[in-house]
Amino acid sequence: IGNAIGILFKAFFLFIAGIIAFALLMALIGITIGGAAVFPLKDFFFEGGGQNLALWGTIILFLLVPIVGVIVWVIRKISGAKSRNPYLGYTFGTLWTLGWVAVVFLVASITKGFRYGGYVEESIPVTAPANGKMLVTVTEPSIRYSGTYTWLENDGDGFDITEDTLRYSNVRVRIERSNDSSYSAKLYRFSFGNSGKSAKEKAEKIKFNYNYDNGVLGLGSGLAIDRGSKFRGQKVMVVIKVPVGKKIRFDESVARRLHAFNIHINDGRRWNRYNEDIDFDSDDYFNY
Repeated sequence: IGNAIGILFKAFFLFIAGIIAFALLMALIGITIGGAAVFPLKDFFFEGGGQNLALWGTIILFLLVPIVGVIVWVIRKISGAKSRNPYLGYTFGTLWTLGWVAVVFLVASITKGFRYGGYVEESIPVTAPANGKMLVTVTEPSIRYSGTYTWLENDGDGFDITEDTLRYSNVRVRIERSNDSSYSAKLYRFSFGNSGKSAKEKAEKIKFNYNYDNGVLGLGSGLAIDRGSKFRGQKVMVVIKVPVGKKIRFDESVARRLHAFNIHINDGRRWNRYNEDIDFDSDDYFNY
C-alpha cells in the first residue's frame, strides 16, 4: 500500500511538473513573440551600446535562462535522469546572476535618462481677432499608425512609428488671463534627459507644427521625435493668454485629436514639475 501511495504521489507530482513545464514553454514563446512586436521601439528608447547590451542580457540571461532551467529540471525529473555532476546547476546559476547584473544596469541607466527635466519656450505670433473671439483648432489629421511594421498593431489614435520618426499626440492647451488687453500665446516643449543640458537639447529637437491666421490658431495633431533623440517623455504645451472680457472657443478637433499624458519617475515634486512656473500636470480637469 505504501508503494502504491508513493507511485500515485509521484505520478501526481510529474503531472503538475509537466503542466508547469508546458506553461513555461508557452511563456517563453510569448516572450519571443512580444519581443518581436516591440522591437521597433527599441531604437527610440535605448541609448548607446551599453543599454542595448544590458537589454539583451536581461532578455536572455534574466528571463529565458531560468525558464529553460526549470524546463530542463522538469524533463530530468519526468525521465528519471540522475546525475551527480553539479556543473549544470552552477552554469544556470551563474548565467542568472549575470542576468541580475544586466537588469540592475539597465534600470539604473534608463532611470538616469529621466533624471533631469528641461524645456524651451517659443512665442507664437498672434494678433487681436477682428470679432474679439479666438478659435483654437487642430488642423492636421489625427495621428494613426501607418503600419510600417506589420507585426506591430495599434488600434487607437495618437501614435505612429516609422523607421526614423516617432509621432504621438501628447499635447496640452492651457488658458490663462492676460495681464493686458492683448491676446498672446507661447509654445513650451518639454523633455527629460540625463542632465539639464541634455534635456533641453532633446526638447529643442521636438517638431510641432502650428499656424495663426485671422483669429484662428491652428495646432498640429501631435509632436515628432527622431530616432537619435530617443523617447524621454517629450511633450508639448500651448499657453494662451486671453484678455478680460474677450472670448476663446475650441473646435471639437482639440479634444478628439490631442491626448495628453505624463511620465512620472517619482511622485515627488522634483519629478512632477519642471520649475515653479510651468506645471504640465495641473490641467487634467479642464474640458475643452
